[in-house]
Amino acid sequence: MPMRNLHEVSAIIESLEKSNPSNAYNLIKTVEKESRCEFGANNVEFYSRPKLIQSLINIGNKYVSDEKILEHVVRI
Repeated sequence: MPMRNLHEVSAIIESLEKSNPSNAYNLIKTVEKESRCEFGANNVEFYSRPKLIQSLINIGNKYVSDEKILEHVVRI
């Protein structure tokens, strides 16, 4: 299964960082699952963005009391 559109995954990450969606666990689980999919050269482009790394750190800090979410953030 190919990774979703990179913009879609980035939008999910942004929503987790900037709001408190009721389905935060399902969203981060989706991002983590998609991050394990093979998606070619875009892989390097996607993960080499400093903003992405900072967003993941922010999400981890935001959901620090939710171990399930933190586990998926670390796996990404």
